[in-house]
Amino acid sequence: MKGGPERYLVNISKNLKRQGHEVFDYSINWNDNAHNQYSDYWPSIKFSNGEFHYNNIENLSIYKLLRLSISSIYNKSIYNNFLYFIKEKKPDIIYLLTFLGKLTPAVLKASKKAQIPIVHRISDYSLICLNSIQHDGEKICEECNKSFLNGIRKKCFRSYLNSSIQYLIRKFLYLSNLHKILIVLFHHPKTQ
Repeated sequence: MKGGPERYLVNISKNLKRQGHEVFDYSINWNDNAHNQYSDYWPSIKFSNGEFHYNNIENLSIYKLLRLSISSIYNKSIYNNFLYFIKEKKPDIIYLLTFLGKLTPAVLKASKKAQIPIVHRISDYSLICLNSIQHDGEKICEECNKSFLNGIRKKCFRSYLNSSIQYLIRKFLYLSNLHKILIVLFHHPKTQ
């Protein structure tokens, strides 16, 4: 339970199961994730916790940095793994939460190939902002709306290096047109 999206995923999964839906959880197979009966299908990520969350990547070797960067932008093994998973389980719809930098746009490409519709629940501004919060610490920031390069210039994701990786992740998503297959779902909290 790293944050809100993870808590939401667990809660929505429980709720859908209670309503009689069959739910297949899909995530990444690494030590901090809670495992379940579908964990064997999850792709393994061969990074330490600090690397996985882009902490202290300035201290990585060039080889590890390149491997992390490429795996964060697009991961072919995740594509193959997810395509196999959805062909085995045959879901009617894919309900997607966070995917940038971890599962990567590979899950979008696999879903498209299998012709499974995707609903993307947005819990932050990660599709339009390098730091995902559209805030620079003092005020609302919309500089990435003009260009993601502004996010690098402002070191919006901890450093120039981290921000550059985040820039490349989003550029790949938009240049490959994979963002166009998302059906976007916003959840508005009910006021009481």
